[in-house]
Amino acid sequence: MGIADRTQLADRERYLYSIESPLIDLFYYLDTKLGYYEVDVPMEELENLASVKEGTYFERFLVDLIASLYGARVQRSLDPEIDGILVKRGRIVAAVEVKMGDISRDEAKKFLERAPKEGEKIIVAREGPSLEGVSLLTPRDIVSMVNPGAS
Repeated sequence: MGIADRTQLADRERYLYSIESPLIDLFYYLDTKLGYYEVDVPMEELENLASVKEGTYFERFLVDLIASLYGARVQRSLDPEIDGILVKRGRIVAAVEVKMGDISRDEAKKFLERAPKEGEKIIVAREGPSLEGVSLLTPRDIVSMVNPGAS
């Protein structure tokens, strides 16, 4: 029905459940933190608290988009923390790290160390270093993957 999302944890028969709609999730998050539904809260405070969740929604959207382009399903890993592990027919096809801005060489190397050995390693960032064994996808690359005629 599109209300809740169930994502399998990597290498386990356990799942993470989340509210699928970012708007509904944000509403409940703000209500839990500030009592947003029952009291008037200054807009600045709402914006500051909402910005905490912005990265999570951005990450989930991009991991799901890349998974659909690969024809794979998403798994998550909490220890070590990996934004997305793409699985197709029971095999890992890629590990994905998403950054809203740039990624440093050290962050990229840490991702490589944490990521599963099998499958492609994908980093989504505005800019980043060129590392062997890592595919860096910029916003322009993602647009061209989704819409090959756009440039």
